[in-house]
Amino acid sequence: MRTVTVSGTADERAARDGVHKTLPDSDRRAGWLGRAVVALAVGCLLGACGGPSLDPVAPSGFNLEGQWELVRDASGAAPDARQFKPNRTGARRELARGGVARDFPVLSSSSMRIEQNPDSMGVSYASGDYRDITWGVRERGMWKINAGWVNDELHIISKAHDSQATEIMRLSPDGNTLTVSIEVNAGEKFAVDRVFRRTGSVR
Repeated sequence: MRTVTVSGTADERAARDGVHKTLPDSDRRAGWLGRAVVALAVGCLLGACGGPSLDPVAPSGFNLEGQWELVRDASGAAPDARQFKPNRTGARRELARGGVARDFPVLSSSSMRIEQNPDSMGVSYASGDYRDITWGVRERGMWKINAGWVNDELHIISKAHDSQATEIMRLSPDGNTLTVSIEVNAGEKFAVDRVFRRTGSVR
């Protein structure tokens, strides 16, 4: 009697013999999930996740602490709320009702006082409004807000289902002039720079 030795695993032998193995449902789901995760990761690397990657740690020397006064000659005017076309619901309707000054008080305020902490900052405006900004992602009303740094700039990105706003804060080399660049897209789009000069320290 001749003995025949068959090498390889069961799957390899099935492949040679033309036999197709049916995977259990759990294995198929696991394979699909793995491919989806890989696709999502690649998409994020290519920028499909939206917006820049923000660092929640303030760079050394970036200190907004103090009292800031508006430099009027160097600053753009706040937009007229009537330029926004209202939806029946959503952020665009609130902006059209005058919420642009409420949600982004830096647009109309003549001064502001900032207290900065390692994980956040609080801003008191001359208008009486107060805003608390925490580094990282959080929700405030209808806005989802992401705050953090790109190099030496503080980015505050606010998103709603029908609107988006970006605020970028830049300090001058001497640290005493603050430029706040604001862009709002809510049906109509506008961008303006507001420039402030530090006049005193909080602490």
